[in-house]
Amino acid sequence: MSRDENIVVKECIEVLELFGFYAFRNNNIHAPGRTFNGKKGSSDILAISPEGLFCAVECKKNDGKPSKGQIDFVVEIERRGGYGVIVKTSEELIRYLKERKSVLNKS
Repeated sequence: MSRDENIVVKECIEVLELFGFYAFRNNNIHAPGRTFNGKKGSSDILAISPEGLFCAVECKKNDGKPSKGQIDFVVEIERRGGYGVIVKTSEELIRYLKERKSVLNKS
């Protein structure tokens, strides 16, 4: 992950916390000499919403593209009723959360 993505991850965690989420960085990088035991495609940030819903945020730098596994992961979280999104900026995350909150309030 590039430094740019690290900044986006940090900013997105701050946004989630401002929205009342319990959020943390999910380090799921394969390291030499270490067996990867994580979920393939799992997002950079995992969180629990104030309503108790699972949240996954994948952060990308401006020219970054998510892998198929990353796309599949957030789609599955959304399909099951959680928050699943891929963003390039914290502003994109804010828009997503506001739209999602509006949808949840209509239910």
